[in-house]
Amino acid sequence: MPPGGRTPLAPTAFLRAKGPDFGRQGGGGVTLGKHLMMELYDCDPGVIRDAAAVERVLVASAKLCKATVVQSVFHLFNPFGVSGVVIIAESHLAIHTWPEYAYVSIDIFTCGDALDPIVAAGYIVSQFKAGRYQIYKIRRGKFDARKRPLMTKPELSEELVFGRPLLK
Repeated sequence: MPPGGRTPLAPTAFLRAKGPDFGRQGGGGVTLGKHLMMELYDCDPGVIRDAAAVERVLVASAKLCKATVVQSVFHLFNPFGVSGVVIIAESHLAIHTWPEYAYVSIDIFTCGDALDPIVAAGYIVSQFKAGRYQIYKIRRGKFDARKRPLMTKPELSEELVFGRPLLK
């Protein structure tokens, strides 16, 4: 049990507890996209050094959050490490792995309100068996809807940084 007697919530549960949406700003503002930046530590090196496995996880996570997968491209570096991107109709998921450090860096960028990138983030953390992680949630493309109406439907908003403690 961690200090304070509380078990850290998995990413999906934590974000849901804080509010799932983050597209609308106060005062009539809206944003064009949702961006999750993920830092995963203590991952399973066997999984994150396998380009096919990494691609399967990212494509599956995109589909789980209801994204439309357009194309994926992944590259295995010598001696190890994987970089790749899943292009989705709503934007992209990008990844870089460092198996020698058991570390993964991921960006999930989605536009509109039809997708739930939080679902993708939770799936990725579990599949890479991250022992520690941080996920940053950012609103991208901020506009004042009163001055410049947008074609997309706005969402609720909340700034958030969370994760399992980085220091043991």
